[in-house]
Amino acid sequence: MRRNGRTLFAYCGVILAAALFAGCGADQGATAPGPEDAAPAPEAPAAPDGPDPAPDTDADNPVDTPVEEVADGDFEFTVRQSAPAYSPGKTLTVTVTMAYSGAEPVTALALETALPPGWQYAGVAGELRPSVEPPAGMRRELTFVWINVPEFPATFEFALDAPDTATDPAPLVTRARYRGLGSEKQSNSDTLHVDPAP
Repeated sequence: MRRNGRTLFAYCGVILAAALFAGCGADQGATAPGPEDAAPAPEAPAAPDGPDPAPDTDADNPVDTPVEEVADGDFEFTVRQSAPAYSPGKTLTVTVTMAYSGAEPVTALALETALPPGWQYAGVAGELRPSVEPPAGMRRELTFVWINVPEFPATFEFALDAPDTATDPAPLVTRARYRGLGSEKQSNSDTLHVDPAP
């Protein structure tokens, strides 16, 4: 499959984001053990004489590990989008406000925005610039990466080109992925419906 330069550039941004969010403390020099390195499986011990053991009550009554649901107000990192009404075929500036209330420093940051069909990225519009940004003309999904994480709250602006035939409200979905001193975390997912100008 042929990939043009724009697609390869986007892959580079995604790869860099993945590298920034890779787990800490991994031994990069270690190699996965091959079949010849595996220890032989121990022989099963002989069953003891006497009555059958009592049934495993945990196996009979498994306990599901609860998954904590995070309410929107409980996120340490929040993103909020704003934009004026758009005109078909014109450029629109989107403002993303990022706020962080956690105790740990943010050591890696990526911002992801999903675009509606036909919309495309036009460039950074404000003073805050990411270390990696999509190429102009990128569609569908944008990834911005900061190696030098800004101070919070931070305001990030970027421009989008609306399609000539756009007539409906345009949904923009943005979230942040970040890392503190531990595992990767996510912000809320903010959806903004940009209305067409009257």
